[in-house]
Amino acid sequence: MDEWGERLTRAYLSLWEDPDTSGPLQATVVSAFSNDQALERLRHFIVTTVLEQARPHLPPDDPDLRLATAMTHIIGIALGRYLLQAPPLVAADLDDIVALVGPSVQRYLTGPMPARPSTGRARRITP
Repeated sequence: MDEWGERLTRAYLSLWEDPDTSGPLQATVVSAFSNDQALERLRHFIVTTVLEQARPHLPPDDPDLRLATAMTHIIGIALGRYLLQAPPLVAADLDDIVALVGPSVQRYLTGPMPARPSTGRARRITP
């Protein structure tokens, strides 16, 4: 469990690196920004391949928030590197990106959760 951040980051970004999966991933993500069905397919993929499998292995304090935060961080890195093609991300070696991002993802997954506000308000915003 101590290496999940790096493993999850590497596994997801490797899908974008692989010529067999990068095209469909790019098409799905780009479509998700303008098509509700594509967005639902992407959400379903993330929930069924990552969230559902990892949830039982995480600390019990809000595993869904932990996983959603970790995945959105990694997805953001993928968007910057593979779609927006931000020059520093494109130029960086995958191992360097994993070494930089993995510890943050690890903290999301297993680190301490912030204390709830003392105001009594819910921490989450619901749509």
